[in-house]
Amino acid sequence: MCSLETEETITSRVYSPEWLKSQGLVFNGKTLPYNPNLFERAKELRKKPTKEENHLWYDFLSTHAQKFTRQKVIGHYIIDFYCASHGLVIEVDGSHHYTDNGLAYDAIRTDYLEQFDISVLRFTNEQIRTIFTHVCTKIDQLLDVSPHTGRAIGPPSLLSQPASLVKGPFPKPPFTRGVSRSDGG
Repeated sequence: MCSLETEETITSRVYSPEWLKSQGLVFNGKTLPYNPNLFERAKELRKKPTKEENHLWYDFLSTHAQKFTRQKVIGHYIIDFYCASHGLVIEVDGSHHYTDNGLAYDAIRTDYLEQFDISVLRFTNEQIRTIFTHVCTKIDQLLDVSPHTGRAIGPPSLLSQPASLVKGPFPKPPFTRGVSRSDGG
């Protein structure tokens, strides 16, 4: 960020279709801005998800009452799961997300998404593997829907490390170029 620019200047510029286009993003006023150059990578990620992404998708989100999409391109980022009706992103994070660089990158990305009134819900791979029913309950609670019938879902208090709606201490950037991810989620 240029030292002469204020957060207010950048934020007002983020929503300008001209400015978004100058950053290589497509924005037609009806959809969220997106980088069309990321479509092929998103398609690859849909074809080769992590085990935990596959589990969350096929065993819960693909049949959820609310419509979710996988590997959605928003801005210069590829989002694991997105529910447009609720402005909710769900991320399944592997160990590389918990390095200093990973945490900083995720905070910047979260701040970017929040500019479009999108909330980010994060789960670790470990949570998907070990407390899956509680992960599902948490998602249902945020979407304010009843859990799917026939599921043995325990009380949400058993979520020892519940997913957090992350809000980073970083300034909101006008955009950030995505980085490639490893297969860790």
